[in-house]
This record gives sequence, C-alpha cells and structure tokens, in this order.
Amino acid sequence: LPISDMVVRDLGSTDPRDRSRALEHWNIKGGNAPLDPVFEAMEDEDEGIRAKATAIVEQRWAEKQEKERG
Repeated sequence: LPISDMVVRDLGSTDPRDRSRALEHWNIKGGNAPLDPVFEAMEDEDEGIRAKATAIVEQRWAEKQEKERG
C-alpha cells in the first residue's frame, strides 16, 4: 500500500498523538507497507511511540512466521 502524504507528514509531527495515529497505517493485519518508517519510530523520543512501533514490527514478524508455516 502506498504511504499517503498525510501519513508521512504526521510521522514527522512534533505531536506524539499525530505520530501515533500515523503508525496505525502499519497496524493493519496483513498489511505490506514498507517498515522503514516504523523502524525509525522505534527510536522516537516518546516511549508510547516506541512501544507501538515495536508492537507493529513484532506483529508483522509473527504474521510472516505464520505464513511460512502454513
């Protein structure tokens, strides 16, 4: 899925609520948007953003493992 300009803008916002909302783009089960911005978010200054980004990466990894088994 392409990343919209709004999502990219929100990821760079100074407001953690905007960044959190932008991460929802990757929080879709079975999504395949590139994870590079999520990896960057894992280093965010806000602990909540880091936790959300980490959870998304873990979810995507689990989905990949499940596909490989099935």
